[in-house]
Amino acid sequence: MDFAQALEIVNAAMFAQFNRGLSDVETAILRGSWQNQTYGRIAEVSGYSDSYLRRDVGPKLWKLLGQALGEPVSKKNFQTALERRWIRGQGDKGTRGQGNKEKFFHEKIGFSSSAPLLPLLPLLPLLPLLPLLPLLV
Repeated sequence: MDFAQALEIVNAAMFAQFNRGLSDVETAILRGSWQNQTYGRIAEVSGYSDSYLRRDVGPKLWKLLGQALGEPVSKKNFQTALERRWIRGQGDKGTRGQGNKEKFFHEKIGFSSSAPLLPLLPLLPLLPLLPLLPLLV
């Protein structure tokens, strides 16, 4: 798994749980952490202050990501958690790297594009209403 795949998994999990993706500063922390950089180095590269990243955004990011992934994560162990999520996604027939909700679009609705499904994630809460669709038409 590379960083682009990890970022896709994180954003999908964040959208599914919180209806939002990562902010620019959160993405900077994730990218730097992926490269085993310290908060100081991430701050140098991104232009944010070290204390802002270390004391404010970083802890909030790891807490949110842990909630989105369903397991505790930290700056040191988040890659392993993402790899577990990615491997689980590998087992989904024809929907590599995607969770069960996204798999629904492929199998039930017939959505077969290889394009990322992120634009469709806000519609996921409406899935339980699909059986009522014939009654509305």
